[in-house]
Amino acid sequence: MYRLRTYYEELMPYVYYVGAAAAEVVEKSKAMAEVMDVPCLVHSPHGSGDSYNYAGSCGIPSILIERGCTGVWSKEEVELGKEDVRNVLRYLKVLEGKISERIYNPVDIENVIYKSASHTGCWYPIKKAGDALKKGEILGRIKDYFGNVLETCTAEADGILLYQVVSLSIIKGGSMVAYGGNADYGQIDKW
Repeated sequence: MYRLRTYYEELMPYVYYVGAAAAEVVEKSKAMAEVMDVPCLVHSPHGSGDSYNYAGSCGIPSILIERGCTGVWSKEEVELGKEDVRNVLRYLKVLEGKISERIYNPVDIENVIYKSASHTGCWYPIKKAGDALKKGEILGRIKDYFGNVLETCTAEADGILLYQVVSLSIIKGGSMVAYGGNADYGQIDKW
């Protein structure tokens, strides 16, 4: 599955692979992810919620490519995405040819931390997607229309910011940030 992100999220390029499935399905999904040219491979902890996770629960190896953000894409991102898909098809022996060499040496992220907003208000992110995080560091704040802080979002672990909401408006219960916790971010190639 390939998805260009919604208009209100900023992200770094990465790929999810099925994690809540039979061992052989997880192994095959990870192998598919490893032919992608992205800085991070993200082990999905979910067994449902997206079609690739549902496929995994049915015994079908699957991945979700994350590239492009805020409803904006470049020709380069499209070409990289197409080559990633071709590489997966080559790996699966559906398409003939050699798998392209990667630019990135991806880091495997096993622990993803998803933070949702506890308040409706105005979101002021401090970091950018792809930034390294330290435990306790402030990632952003939700304020009311008068500038009063309603919520401060802090990193629960060292890691790397995978994606975040970048629209001013944020709703209670809505996605705020997601980051790879305890990732060796020093090993992640800057995209």
